[in-house]
Amino acid sequence: MKELPWKENWEPSYRITVGVKPEIDTYTQQELSVIPEALQSRQLQQGVETKPSYSKFISNLVEDGYNRRGYSFSFDGSNALSKNGSDSENSTLELWNINQEFIDIITNERAVIIIEAGYQQKVVQFYAGDVVSVKTRKDREGVVHIIKCATNAHAAKNTIVNLNYPEDVSERDVIIDMAGRFSGTAIGTVGLEDVKDRYRTGGRTFVGSLVTNFDKIMAKHNLSYSHINGKIVIVPYRLKGQDYTNFIKTNFILPLDAIIEIEDTTDKVDTGDKDSNIKLRELTLNTFFLPVEVGQCVTVPDDDITKEYKGTYMVKANRFILDTVSNTWVSVLKLESL
Repeated sequence: MKELPWKENWEPSYRITVGVKPEIDTYTQQELSVIPEALQSRQLQQGVETKPSYSKFISNLVEDGYNRRGYSFSFDGSNALSKNGSDSENSTLELWNINQEFIDIITNERAVIIIEAGYQQKVVQFYAGDVVSVKTRKDREGVVHIIKCATNAHAAKNTIVNLNYPEDVSERDVIIDMAGRFSGTAIGTVGLEDVKDRYRTGGRTFVGSLVTNFDKIMAKHNLSYSHINGKIVIVPYRLKGQDYTNFIKTNFILPLDAIIEIEDTTDKVDTGDKDSNIKLRELTLNTFFLPVEVGQCVTVPDDDITKEYKGTYMVKANRFILDTVSNTWVSVLKLESL
């Protein structure tokens, strides 16, 4: 169960780090005879974003030596599970009046952004992404740098493969191996029970862009995925068996005082009978900032206010809106019942 380091939703706190990633590795391996033992034993790894080179940060944390008033910035980031998970994120960071040292880093072609946020002078990392583009604008407060960023953007763009998997390698191990080839990305929670015993006569060959080939194999097996905070998460169409067990370990019990609004957004299809064919229940949940990731599970508690929605759901999409100018510090979660 995930626990928060803060107790109440007051005094928004943050640390924003910018730095430069090392060169991205490319793979040109001609033949893969076996899946490495270390890869076979990979289980629920934590995605850890190592500190990038030449890193600098700004924050409003007293322990960092900064004033609690902090800086003017805004972050609006959304992500979703998708068969084309490489193209499922839309994130923008805006920084007001940063110094030249910061500018030199974010305009480097391998620049990376790491954002930690929370309350009461306590923060957790919830975002790590590569800088895709930088633009500027002027307003009455000064110069604003508008930074488009995306998780795993550099590796998705640069990793080229030429892979040959023999026929005794299962589809599950093919997927795990390909996921492990995204530079700087750990294997997070995965749901691959349905493909662990699938094999292809004659084996499989993948040539060209790793991310393009990975998207194709996700679509073939009706899997969704996303790159999140230094790791890759893969989710099947329906959770069952060991997959359910793996994902339920990520469960986060929502604090009542963090919930702002809940809306039932289930798509109901009229069959013409007395009954309706109702899909898995879907909710849109607005909360004060919570570092809940796509692919994690959350439990809506049983209370007078929430009893209509109580239960455990998977986060299929999320959006974080952090804005020191408007004093907005919220998360929006798209949930689907398990």
